Amino acid sequence: MTPDEMVRAALEVAEAGLAAGEQPIGAVVVMGDEIIGRAYTQEKARGRRLVHADLLAMIEADEALGWRRRPHPLRLAVNLEPCVMCLGTAMALRVDEVYFALESPDD
Repeated sequence: MTPDEMVRAALEVAEAGLAAGEQPIGAVVVMGDEIIGRAYTQEKARGRRLVHADLLAMIEADEALGWRRRPHPLRLAVNLEPCVMCLGTAMALRVDEVYFALESPDD
């Protein structure tokens, strides 16, 4: 999966978030050519602030992977530049590459 394809997938997830009444921020985690985590920001649905799209997608990927060996590097794509918290999470999960479509005006 190319970086452009990954970002397009994140944009599709963001569109689902917008349709659900959330901020249009989406993320996917990819291993090889397989999306193993996807999420959109869910502040309204969960009534919390620490539910960023990239964080939720990485949690989903981590739950899918567990401690098993990874046959391919992990890559993250988000339609908005990840915040410092989410970049720290990516480091902890050992994400090798991060792609985003737009720079965040707040970071």
